[in-house]
Amino acid sequence: MKKLVFIFCSLLLLASCAKEELTTQTQQDSAIEADVKASGVQMLEFESVGDFKTFVASNMEADLLDKTREMAADGFYSLLYLYESNLAELDEIRVEPESIAQVHSYDDMLHFFLNQNGEISIEDKIFRIDGDFVYTYSAGFAGDIDRFLADLASGRVRINRGDTVEYSDNLSVYMHENNEPIESNIAEPPGRGVTMTDNFANCSGYGYRMKSRQFNGFWGFYSAIGSSTYVQKRKRFWFFGWHYYWSTVKKYNRLHYRLDYYVDVLYGGPDFTDSAEGHVYCYCNKAKKTYNWSVGIPVAPYFYSPIGGTGETVHWAHEFSCSPDTEHRTINY
Repeated sequence: MKKLVFIFCSLLLLASCAKEELTTQTQQDSAIEADVKASGVQMLEFESVGDFKTFVASNMEADLLDKTREMAADGFYSLLYLYESNLAELDEIRVEPESIAQVHSYDDMLHFFLNQNGEISIEDKIFRIDGDFVYTYSAGFAGDIDRFLADLASGRVRINRGDTVEYSDNLSVYMHENNEPIESNIAEPPGRGVTMTDNFANCSGYGYRMKSRQFNGFWGFYSAIGSSTYVQKRKRFWFFGWHYYWSTVKKYNRLHYRLDYYVDVLYGGPDFTDSAEGHVYCYCNKAKKTYNWSVGIPVAPYFYSPIGGTGETVHWAHEFSCSPDTEHRTINY
């Protein structure tokens, strides 16, 4: 009889724990939903870091610009989509350029999963990247970010690059060390102008340019290293007058890469070096390759950085209306 009573009590305890866990998860989901409604901006949400890792892995080889345009049709406007949009397109979806987060990276994957505010939800936290900072906050406590910025401006809070400040029970702030200038990747708004100067000669009246990029960045919960090649076309749009901007277009793009890179292991083992070598040929928006990447909470386990003098990336782009019709560039590490 005592054994039966013990089993019955154990079942009651398990049921209570399951109910409590379900209630906690429901409260977290409600808080995230309230944040999304308050900001009016959709956000990708993942129940676990494992789910997020699967999402990144499943999209790593995809044409992200095509994919983000498909997602925009369903109402999710990623930074990748917004950075490619001109002012008339932003006006159509009622997004003010000043409200778009600035995430200084050439890594399309990072821009792909972040929303207009530079946010993503993983487990019970929301991660926001904007300007110099990566914010990790609990759902319902976005207001702590404004208080942190006010305290920072007044001198009550100090933070250096590479440091993390535990500002409150619901907000930690990491001042990242990444500074890849993305201005030339963002569609030019009226008033700034777009030069006709480009990389290709005699392009049948059109302006084309090839962009070649290398990137490596550590953003707290996500890190990566890679490179890309793509072509942009000078286009015009109407918004209270004609204006011009650069838009990424599908072309025959090529990328060769060869390098050694350093892996700083933040937990779980000693640091080590690794290498990457290969090529990408495609008719696509971008010929891109991420050599390595990692995700984790509270931080990704690896910090990647190229080893100077160990390699290079070689970039080609083709536009057959031009003469010559090939642009080529080599970037040394």
